[in-house]
Parts: sequence; structure tokens; C-alpha cells
Amino acid sequence: MQEIYRPQSCFPSHIREDGQIQSVEQHCCETAGFASETLKAVDLQSLAFLAGLLHDAGKMTNSFREYIINAAAGKPVRRGSVNHTFAAVQYFLKAFPCKNNIYAQLTREL
Repeated sequence: MQEIYRPQSCFPSHIREDGQIQSVEQHCCETAGFASETLKAVDLQSLAFLAGLLHDAGKMTNSFREYIINAAAGKPVRRGSVNHTFAAVQYFLKAFPCKNNIYAQLTREL
């Protein structure tokens, strides 16, 4: 099977002072692993893993890419001007409507 080329810097999550780029994919996968291990003791590792994977989904936009690149280059940017925080929440609320099932609603909100 042919491997698909996916540049790691396609959607940057963090850019260090030395120019090293951490992609959203790499950042979310590492966060998912950490969250999963952290909540293993209370048997919520699958939920934590999913939350970690999706927590920065809003960074996968051209607006955020431009913002983070400009910030790393020392250009003036306004912190918080590109809201990436609630993209995954909005997705879940739309994708999984749970009007008549309180347990499904609570699980979705977790």
C-alpha cells in the first residue's frame, strides 16, 4: 500500500522559539495518550483518549495557521483572536443529538 504524504506542519499547533513545529496531529495524539493514561485508574481512558484527540480540532483552520505563524514570526497578533476552543464541542453537539436520552446527553457532554 502506498503511503500518503502528510506534511507535519500542515496545521501547526505550536511553534517553538527555535522554529520547531508541532503539528495539530502530533499534539492531539500525544495529549490523547497522556489523558488516557491519566484516567486509566478510574476506567475512563477511552473517553479521555477521544477528548485528547479532539481537544484542539479548531486549530485545523487557515485562520489559526496564519495566527500561529505570525505569532512565531514576532508579528503583532491579538491572543485569543482566533477561537479554536469549542470546535470539537460544536461538532459533538451537532453530530450526536440526544434529545430523549439523559445518559447519552451526559456522555456526549463529558
